[in-house]
Amino acid sequence: MAYWHEEWSSQEWLETVTTWVDHVLQVYELERTGDLQRRRDRDFSALLAVPTNLGRLWFKASNPNQLHEATLTAQLSELAPHRVAKPLSIEPNLGWSLTPDYGETFMALPAADPAVWQLLLADYAGFQQELAGDGFREQIFNAGVMVLDPAWLPQYVESQLEIHAMSDPDHPFHLDGAAADRLFVNMDQIQQWCTMLEQGPVPLMLDHQDLHRHNVLVPATMGSPLRYLDFSDTFWAHPFSSLAKPLRTIAAEFETKLNPDDPRIVAILGAYLEKFSDYGCPDEMYELVEPALRLARLQEHQIWMTLMAGVDEATQRKYAADVLRPLRQLLDPVLITA
Repeated sequence: MAYWHEEWSSQEWLETVTTWVDHVLQVYELERTGDLQRRRDRDFSALLAVPTNLGRLWFKASNPNQLHEATLTAQLSELAPHRVAKPLSIEPNLGWSLTPDYGETFMALPAADPAVWQLLLADYAGFQQELAGDGFREQIFNAGVMVLDPAWLPQYVESQLEIHAMSDPDHPFHLDGAAADRLFVNMDQIQQWCTMLEQGPVPLMLDHQDLHRHNVLVPATMGSPLRYLDFSDTFWAHPFSSLAKPLRTIAAEFETKLNPDDPRIVAILGAYLEKFSDYGCPDEMYELVEPALRLARLQEHQIWMTLMAGVDEATQRKYAADVLRPLRQLLDPVLITA
């Protein structure tokens, strides 16, 4: 168990949080009507419901390796107030935030409905482009977002190969010789994918990296922009890498492989890529999807390495398969023609 998880489980921590929450409520002239209720207590974040006289609020604590999430969320909510669930208050040094309940998420909508995903991804593409300007970019960088430029990724792979393959064979994050060799002999292919994204017409943008229906709010009125939650894993990277998590979720919900000839997959990808028509024709955009999806696995790997900083060996072993899976699968296709 990660050391911060033990802290979150303590009565002392809960009392400290309650004191902070009560102070925020006092500022907003709100009244707490009950005890804070634990709703999610995972290894990497804690979520508590806060009942008040004007409805429920949500308290979130990020793990020490992702303290920037509170600051990033607050900054994004200033830059795009109609797109992000705005916290009432944050404690940046502790990674705490207190946010109103904005209502139902997309989990309330039918799971295997292509129209839901078309709506979600088309809106998300607009959100990405709203924040793509130079003025916004600097403010987002200052809020602590991770940056992973495709131009850097070949060097990233080489450095991670050295770390994992050269580690002690008994270490939880050791990468076996066969998997390491497979990556090493295919470095030219990895470089080619990186070059396609680096030299392509689409600039780097915000990449949520954990975009699924639970992190998107149902709009209060028809036609209103969607609001987004949970920016702990967010990168500044190639925008099409954002499709990795949605497509994995779609494959599970639809109980199907990600066949690019499947009309449902065609419609979903088309709804997203159409929003990038200013950067090129549909065929040009589509050619960048598969490289971006494969290289998104390196962002996933970076997230896991970030989360594992400072944890004990038991936690390392618990998540070892998750840490190594992105490297093992890096060369595997995502969109598979039947």
